[in-house]
Amino acid sequence: MATLYDTLGVKKGASADEIKKAYRKLAAKYHPDKNPGDAAAEEKFKEVQNAYDTLSNAEKRKQYDAYGREGVYQRYGQEDIFRGANFQDVFRDMGFGYGGGFEDILGAFFGAGAGRGGDPDRAGRPAGHPVLPPRRGHPGQHP
Repeated sequence: MATLYDTLGVKKGASADEIKKAYRKLAAKYHPDKNPGDAAAEEKFKEVQNAYDTLSNAEKRKQYDAYGREGVYQRYGQEDIFRGANFQDVFRDMGFGYGGGFEDILGAFFGAGAGRGGDPDRAGRPAGHPVLPPRRGHPGQHP
């Protein structure tokens, strides 16, 4: 299997400028706009783009050099997107009360627990109070 360096046609120790120059040359050659309907060229363009995305990023390149393709993709998988995320903070910042739990979210949309005591959220509403805008009446009605 070809390495990412092979895909770009550069040596493993290539500089960032050499990698960028090789990428630009190949991207121009295989770009779908220059090769309409050519599935092979489109696939090659994707390979070139993937190689450049990895090798132009110092951290990803270091991982690739140490562990190969699996090292890069394993480290930067989809599960990493949410690793370490504190959703209670996210939901609290969105106005769903201090708890930020599922109950607060449902309460905001469906009114469950509205008027319930507890700590007020950042807007001064009791916990569980809906955060939806007030009703404006039906179309055609005057206030």
